[in-house]
Amino acid sequence: MNKQILCPTCNQENDQDVDFCVHCGAPVGFISTIDPIKQIRAQGFMYRRVTRPDRFILYVGAWILFGIPLFSFVFFLVHGGILLKGLSALAVFFLGRVLYRAHKYYFKAKRNRKNS
Repeated sequence: MNKQILCPTCNQENDQDVDFCVHCGAPVGFISTIDPIKQIRAQGFMYRRVTRPDRFILYVGAWILFGIPLFSFVFFLVHGGILLKGLSALAVFFLGRVLYRAHKYYFKAKRNRKNS
């Protein structure tokens, strides 16, 4: 009988000879972080885990990174000269779009996760 090992991510049992968890895809074997091809899959797992759209820290980070410049460009749009107003309008459009999409994807992913 094969020994079972626990996945550090989802705590499910896996056979000892597997390199990735059969339930969540996390790397569980020693070779999965050393083998160059398997290392790509392990890094992809970590990237997907960090960039899930329903993570609150990413939502807050988007507002910190793009919200502060957005509000400063809105200020320049209202109080700036003609050149500054043109550049500010363009920046407000793009920063607003980024924040709108971050907001939309965060709550959509949160709603989908709650329903499933």
